[in-house]
Amino acid sequence: MKLRTILLLSLLFSLLQGPFLPPVLLEGLLVVLILSAGISNKVIMQLFLSGLIFDLVQSTQLGITSAIFVAIGLLVSLFREAIPFQRPGFAALLGFVVVVLRGKILFSSLSGVEALLSLILVFLLLNYILRPARDNRLEIR
Repeated sequence: MKLRTILLLSLLFSLLQGPFLPPVLLEGLLVVLILSAGISNKVIMQLFLSGLIFDLVQSTQLGITSAIFVAIGLLVSLFREAIPFQRPGFAALLGFVVVVLRGKILFSSLSGVEALLSLILVFLLLNYILRPARDNRLEIR
């Protein structure tokens, strides 16, 4: 995805969370969408900037979300060969982990409902709307 698209999605998701949605819900989906493009310096920069947007809009400590997103991205790049990321189940589990980590670190709370909703949302989106291609990129069905 292009940087502008990712930044707009980050801004939209962060603005929706808080007044309309729980404070942690859509981060997992965003990280999975960014990481679906593969791991490169550009993707790490997109993760970092997305995290900064979330921190700025939600008035949390600046850089914490970026550190979480980049750490998850680097871990995924390390285990890219061992974990079949193109399967929706593994991608949904990754989204679940992102929501749990961010909720626990930033908000000192662990809401299982929000994490499960994120897991289901990512799984349904990847399984029924988007289809992982052979080279770990997403295609619309």
